[in-house]
Parts: sequence; structure tokens; C-alpha cells
Amino acid sequence: MCKYIHGDSQFEKIRKSLDGKGINLNIPGRDEHVPKSFIRTLRERVQAIANELPFVTYLHWLIEEMVHNVIFMKTAFLTRMVYMTK
Repeated sequence: MCKYIHGDSQFEKIRKSLDGKGINLNIPGRDEHVPKSFIRTLRERVQAIANELPFVTYLHWLIEEMVHNVIFMKTAFLTRMVYMTK
């Protein structure tokens, strides 16, 4: 299960619902380093899922599930690829 999410200020909208599920949202300040490629990839993949759905607006829980799905799939395959190269 996902326990931490590192994101930018656009994720601030779902902070309360994430806190209720025990997920820590980390939004760094201006001086902190964040891997932009991960945030960009996460945003692009969530937008790709959202574009396939027939809704105009999305409930917070649906956005959370899309983010959770993207992070799960990314880490699942990344872990397997690391093990396969060893």
C-alpha cells in the first residue's frame, strides 16, 4: 500500500482525503529538490487514464485511485526490472 506521495502544489487539493487514509503527502518548498521526471510521468499517466473515462468532473476518491494505480504499476514493474537485471 502507498504510504507517501511526493508531489507538487497541484496535489494539495486531495491532501485531506489522503490524510484520512493514512497517506502522507509531501509537497516540497522552493529550495527542495524533487525529481521532476517522476512527477511529470505521474501526471501524464493519470491524465491518460482520465482522458479514457467518460466523466467531465472527477470525485476525489477517483483521482486518488488513479494516482494509486499509476504508482502501484510503476513500482511493481520497476522492482521486477531491477531483480531481472541482477
